Amino acid sequence: MSLVYGYELHDLSDKGELFMYHPEVPVHIREGLVNYCFRHMPVGHFLTSIMQNDLKMTFARADHINLPRIYDIMKWLYNVPPGVCHGSPQQHKAWLEIGARAREADDNALANQEAQGDGAQG
Repeated sequence: MSLVYGYELHDLSDKGELFMYHPEVPVHIREGLVNYCFRHMPVGHFLTSIMQNDLKMTFARADHINLPRIYDIMKWLYNVPPGVCHGSPQQHKAWLEIGARAREADDNALANQEAQGDGAQG
């Protein structure tokens, strides 16, 4: 089980704790926030613009639910996930690259385990 900033990935299935003090964050973007901030996974255009600190595009891409909640989303982003996951296009890119490398390493480790298991049985 992988650890990402002290969170075991399976523990993130209960996202309630991450939003306990920020219930104003719209429910429909919470999974995307968790996947990006703690699993280094890509998100849609609206959240990408937030992570890249692109104010103009954040407002342009917000839907009718997120638009009045941008302040609340930013408050959550400031208080909950690691600060290195957002702030500029460069930080955004680096964060996703960390995740891609980690997933590749996990895939390679799994392939090696399966290959060793096949060799032991044959």
